[in-house]
Amino acid sequence: MSNSIEEAGGKKEIMVEAEGKRDRSLLDVFKSKEEVKEEVEKEAKETKTEESLLDKAKNYVAEKIANVPTPEASLIDVDFLKVSFDSADYLAKVNVKNPYSHSIPICEIDYTLKSIGSVIASGRIPDPGSLKASRDTLIDVPVKVPHSIIITLVKDIATDWDIDYELELGLIIDIPIVGNITIPLSRKGEIKLPTLKDVIFGTNEEQKDSKEKEKEKDSKEKDKDSD
Repeated sequence: MSNSIEEAGGKKEIMVEAEGKRDRSLLDVFKSKEEVKEEVEKEAKETKTEESLLDKAKNYVAEKIANVPTPEASLIDVDFLKVSFDSADYLAKVNVKNPYSHSIPICEIDYTLKSIGSVIASGRIPDPGSLKASRDTLIDVPVKVPHSIIITLVKDIATDWDIDYELELGLIIDIPIVGNITIPLSRKGEIKLPTLKDVIFGTNEEQKDSKEKEKEKDSKEKDKDSD
C-alpha cells in the first residue's frame, strides 16, 4: 500500500515538474517574440538612420558637384568646306571657355546633322585634343555628308541650293573630381549644297589638289628614271 502511495506521489511530482517545464517553455516563446519585435524595431530605426545619413551624403556630394565650375561652349558656325571624293565636307566651329588654370582633355565629340527631319550625317571624333588653360579654345568639327545623300537632297531642294539644317553636338570632356560630362550643343540655319557638277567632277580646289598630286607623281617617276 505504501509503495503504491509513494509511486503515486512520484508520478505527481513528475507531472508537476513537466507542467512547470511546459509553462517555462511557453514563457520563453512569448519572451522571444517580444525580443524579436524589439530587435525588428531597433533594426528599423538603425536602417532609417543609415538611409538618412546616406541621403545626406548623396545631397552633400550632389551639392558639391553642382558648385564645381564647368566649361562653357557655343556652336558658332557651320559652313560648307569642299567636296571630297566620297562626300561633301562641312565644318562646324565650337568655342569652349575653360575656367581652370590647367588644360582639360576632350574625350570625344559626337555629331548628328539633320535636314528636312531626317539624319543626313552622324559620326564620332575620338580624342580631338584638349582645352587650353584659363582661355578660349576654338575646335573644328568636320562633318561629312555622303554623295548619295547629297544627290537625294538636290532632287528635293529649290534652285538656290540652300537647305535648312540642325546640327547637334555632344562635347564630352573630363572634369577634375567630377569625371566625364557631356556638353550638349545645337544650331539651326541654312547651308549651301554642292552642285551635281561638284559632286561628279569635284570642286576647283579638289581638282587643283588632284592635279598637284599628279605632278608630284610624274616628278618622282622622272627622278627615278634619271637615276
